[in-house]
Amino acid sequence: MTKPTCWHCGYDLSGIRVDDVCPECATPIWSRPAPIATSAESTKSMIWGIVSLCLFFMCLGPLAAFVAIPALVYAGRALQEVRTGQIPADIVSGARAGRICAWITIGLSIAVVAFYAIAFGLSALP
Repeated sequence: MTKPTCWHCGYDLSGIRVDDVCPECATPIWSRPAPIATSAESTKSMIWGIVSLCLFFMCLGPLAAFVAIPALVYAGRALQEVRTGQIPADIVSGARAGRICAWITIGLSIAVVAFYAIAFGLSALP
C-alpha cells in the first residue's frame, strides 16, 4: 500500500488528519493542484500540424502543405502571446509541435514535387 504524500512537496502525510495542512509546505491536505494552463492557439496549431502530416502520408501528398499553413499561423499567434506576456512560455509546447509538423509536411511536399518535376523532365528528354 502506498503512503499518502503531499501533491505539492511530496512530504509523507501518514498520521495527519485530512482537514489539516502539510507540515512541510502548508498546503491543505485535500487541496488539488492548479489546472495546467493551455493556450487555444497552441492547441489548434498542434492539431493542424499533426493533421497535415497525417494527410500527407495517407492520401493528399503535396496538397497537405496547404493544410499545414493554419498550423504555422496558429503557432505564430501562440508565440506572439508569449512575447506580449499574455501567457507563460512553458505552455506553448503544442505550438512548437504543430510548427515542426507543419514544416516537415511542407518540406516533404516540396521534395515530392521536385522529384516528380525531375522525373517527368528527364522522361521528356530524347
